[in-house]
Amino acid sequence: MIKILQLEKTLWATADKLRNNMGVAEYKHVVPSYPAYHQNVTGSCKNATTQEIRKNIHILTPGRYVGFAEEEDDGIPFGDKMQQLTAELGEQFKASQELEQQIRENLKGIGFEVAEN
Repeated sequence: MIKILQLEKTLWATADKLRNNMGVAEYKHVVPSYPAYHQNVTGSCKNATTQEIRKNIHILTPGRYVGFAEEEDDGIPFGDKMQQLTAELGEQFKASQELEQQIRENLKGIGFEVAEN
């Protein structure tokens, strides 16, 4: 039990450090997931008992405890969804190339060049 309390103390100290380096929305998701201060949420967090931890040979890998959240089916057939996603990806690739070219030109304008891969 003492090791669990020490772990909890360490986690809260880390949370205090995070508070200065994250936005409020991010922080709200991190802190409630610490032990003993949250509800069990499948796929996200779980209050594991010392017996469960002992049963898992003190391995604290989250997947052993939290499980997997159920994924909702959006009703879109896989083939249709992949066509939509790959079309979006193609547009993003094109935008990426345009931005890369613009950055290269801007750097060249101030006397720097980026080597081609």
